Amino acid sequence: MIQICSDLSDPQTKEREINGLLAGMNHFKMKEGTIVTTDTFGEEKIHGLRVRYVPLWLWLLEEEKHGKNGL
Repeated sequence: MIQICSDLSDPQTKEREINGLLAGMNHFKMKEGTIVTTDTFGEEKIHGLRVRYVPLWLWLLEEEKHGKNGL
């Protein structure tokens, strides 16, 4: 599950994006999700689910390396 947000510095924005990601993860029974951002990098566990924060440039490199970008 992937969520896109350019800036998570505002706590309300971060909460909204995390809640949207978690809702999708719960719906599809996923244990891991990613929020692609402009420059945030990190990871945390929320309600036992893994949430990754990955800058766009790194996410694109990961997708290219694994051949998952569909191009």
